[in-house]
Amino acid sequence: MTPELLAFVERAEELRLYPYLDQVGLPTIGFGHRVPSIEHPAISEAAAHQLLANDLASDRLGVARDRGITP
Repeated sequence: MTPELLAFVERAEELRLYPYLDQVGLPTIGFGHRVPSIEHPAISEAAAHQLLANDLASDRLGVARDRGITP
């Protein structure tokens, strides 16, 4: 994961510190991070950035695993 990727996603996704329903009706917060419920507590901007970094790292590992690559 690169700083450029983080910056790209941050520009493409609207930052919301309170839970909302995304375009398909799923509870979401931050830069598109799924949460269990619309009742989820608000988060800080720093927490939103950390969730995004964690989500991108997790997705990267999933893609590598699906392609048989050892990260």
